[in-house]
Amino acid sequence: MISVWGERFNGELHRDVPPRHNKSIQDALNSLVKYELGYGGRVANIFEVGENIQIKTVTQVLACIDTTWFEGSREEMLPLVTACHLWSQVVQKGTPEGLIDQLMKVTEGNPMLLTMTAPLLIGGSRVKGISLLAMGATEEELTYLCDQPMGTEDMMTVLSISREMNVPVQEVVAQL
Repeated sequence: MISVWGERFNGELHRDVPPRHNKSIQDALNSLVKYELGYGGRVANIFEVGENIQIKTVTQVLACIDTTWFEGSREEMLPLVTACHLWSQVVQKGTPEGLIDQLMKVTEGNPMLLTMTAPLLIGGSRVKGISLLAMGATEEELTYLCDQPMGTEDMMTVLSISREMNVPVQEVVAQL
């Protein structure tokens, strides 16, 4: 189990938002990629704490700054550290082509709406692939699952079932 906890600053510091709790590896990975990085957050630090690995993320949405920590053994944290590495590679490549035009169209150029939606749209467009790659998906599985009309959590579940049952992801999807 991976321990997750955080702090929120929105004019004053609120500790334990969320309170410290344990998550499965898949739930922690989903939380890291979807809610921290997917909301425009960044990995502030990855470091060792005794025999454990700890990831610190900082996410700002409007006036709230959330700091979230994920901590677990090296083995448990490997998918999360992998996701952070993949995220840094994706971020270095820049914004996906056409996304800025899409943002301008959706928000009609309204600066306040741009500020609110840009991190979500930019982050959200990167979440699916990174989650699946961090779970060890092959290029074929990644391509197939990203073409399916399902959310990130469902795709991660399909990949997990595929691994546990030792069947192709196509067979798992066909049973849904």
